[in-house]
Amino acid sequence: MAQDRSSISSRVYVIYVSVVAAIGGLLFGFDTAIVAGATRYMKEQFSLNSLQEGWAVSIVLIGCALPKTMAEFMIFRFVGGLGIGSASILAPLYIAEISPARIRGALVSVNQLAIVTGILLAFRFRRNPHLSGHFGQAQRIGRLLALCPDVLYRFFLHLGSSA
Repeated sequence: MAQDRSSISSRVYVIYVSVVAAIGGLLFGFDTAIVAGATRYMKEQFSLNSLQEGWAVSIVLIGCALPKTMAEFMIFRFVGGLGIGSASILAPLYIAEISPARIRGALVSVNQLAIVTGILLAFRFRRNPHLSGHFGQAQRIGRLLALCPDVLYRFFLHLGSSA
C-alpha cells in the first residue's frame, strides 16, 4: 500500500514538473511568433538596412519594449536570445530526463503542444486591429501578455522547489 502511494505521488510529481517545464515552451512559442510578426515594423521603427535587420532578428527577442537606440536594441535582443535558446533545449531535455520510459514521449509532447499554443496566442494577439501600425505599443503589450505565463512559471517553479 505504501509503495502504491509512493508510485502515485512520484507520477503526479513527474506530471507536475513536466507541465511546469512546458510553460517554458509556451513562452518560447509566444516570443518566437511575436518576433516573426515584428520584423516589418522593427525595420521601419529603427530604419534598418538588410544587414541590421538580419542581426536584429537573429539575436532574438526581449529588447522590443525597452530600447531607445539601435545599440540598446541589439544588446537586449542578444541577452533575450540566450534565454530563449536555453529554454528551447532545456525544457524538453529536463522532461525527458525525469520521466519514466513508458510515458516519456507523452510528457515531452506536452512541451511541443505548449510551443504551438504559444505561437497560436501570439498570432491571435498580432491580428488585433487596434494595434496594427503601432509597433511600440504592440510590442509593449505583447511583453505584458507574456508576463502572465512567466509569473505562473516562476510561481510553480518556486512551489515545486519548496515541496
